[in-house]
Amino acid sequence: MGIYIHKGRKDNLVFLEDLVTSAAFHAIVPSGYQGKEGELWYVRILPPPIQGSAEHVVFTTPYILLQQGLHDWLAYFNRTFAQTTRVDDYERHMKYGPTREYWNDYVFEAYVKVRSAALAARV
Repeated sequence: MGIYIHKGRKDNLVFLEDLVTSAAFHAIVPSGYQGKEGELWYVRILPPPIQGSAEHVVFTTPYILLQQGLHDWLAYFNRTFAQTTRVDDYERHMKYGPTREYWNDYVFEAYVKVRSAALAARV
């Protein structure tokens, strides 16, 4: 899982950029939600399913992060990780969290509503 900023779309592809690593992805979203530029998404992105293809796949239904903005999330990550091990710590944190239940609790407690093929989170 990761937190990505929506950077636009073209045809059936959504352009997402990881907030911490700045890795960019052109992705297919099977749920059908195309989103809007500037939205923050909490999703899992899988590598291209077809060898030689460039299109990644958003594996989970997008959670759209409504209240906390880009600067809030960057401040959170800056407080949470040392600059020297930032990417490794980020990947571990997004996968496992500080506790086993951390991200499941986050999704459960932040859930607000369903929007056309996406879920909205208020935190």
